[in-house]
Amino acid sequence: MNEQKIPEIQPGKKYTDKNTPKNKLINVGLLLASLLICIAIAESFFAYWETKLLKSMGVFIPVDPRYDGSAWEVDPMQANRFTWQSDGNSIVHIRSKNKKLMYELRPNAEISDMIKINSGGFRDYEYSQEKPPNVFRIAVVGDSVTFGWRQRLEDTYPKILEHLLQKNAPSNIHFEVLNFGIGGYNAEQEIELLKTKVLLYSPDLILIGFCPNDGQIGFDGGLWWHFFRGPSRTISFLKLLGLYKKYKQDELAFLKGPYTELAEILKQKNISVHVCIFPMLQGKELWIPPHFIPLLEELKIPYCNLISAFKEGNLSELLFDTVHFTVAGHKLVAQKIYEYLINHQLVPTL
Repeated sequence: MNEQKIPEIQPGKKYTDKNTPKNKLINVGLLLASLLICIAIAESFFAYWETKLLKSMGVFIPVDPRYDGSAWEVDPMQANRFTWQSDGNSIVHIRSKNKKLMYELRPNAEISDMIKINSGGFRDYEYSQEKPPNVFRIAVVGDSVTFGWRQRLEDTYPKILEHLLQKNAPSNIHFEVLNFGIGGYNAEQEIELLKTKVLLYSPDLILIGFCPNDGQIGFDGGLWWHFFRGPSRTISFLKLLGLYKKYKQDELAFLKGPYTELAEILKQKNISVHVCIFPMLQGKELWIPPHFIPLLEELKIPYCNLISAFKEGNLSELLFDTVHFTVAGHKLVAQKIYEYLINHQLVPTL
């Protein structure tokens, strides 16, 4: 049997136990410090690439992140009214509990003398969810083009359409055209809004104002990025990278899912939904995603194509930028949609 050798103790030499609580605490501290340094390096690295990726995707990054930049231009002399509050919301936009919606309009917000949000969280007069008798209700879903940031409510195409319909309505029918437009919403948000809010108002007909940038993300004055980004640059970058790869593989990637879901809603709910296709000005040409109309036809979703109406008009009088309408533009759109509804017998007529 081997005998265990006991080490000799040398007089005057100090011996320490490496497993003492103090040494363990030091080791844990060193480990945590190393992890924090690694995290800090990763955060700095991915913060740089996050910015590069955002720019390559065309996502709007606010010049001044303190402000809700999508709204403050309405009243730039009082920009401080639109600062982001400590809870991450502004007087206009609030974080949605629905992750697909991401953000919503703040109910009862007064943005300016001409822009007010009702108690339901959309820009219009007050409406009960229960539809009154003898009312034909049309809900219009869209983004800032439908919302009409620079127009009075009555000068937006949903309200002009309401006036046209009522002027020629049967005596026993009252028309309501509700404006559910929310600035910056893309296709996924619009279809989710339709499912979760619009249907609560029991519309007889739903119109979707399609803007060609609905198949992209971040064209909203910085709203999407403000509500999308988390505290970690690393995690945000990885989430962004997944979206970037998806979009690069298929330019209709952010349209196919929502509109396929819309087609299923049409079948299940037996609701009349029509897409109104608006143009985007690129250079001197009017543009829409080239494969979007074939997608609608494949999914059997009816649509009203307004491109030719804009081509026949004076673009400088109809558009004040690449997508948003002037008052004349809103009038043209309302008239063409009205004619479409009448010609396809989608509304009660005299």
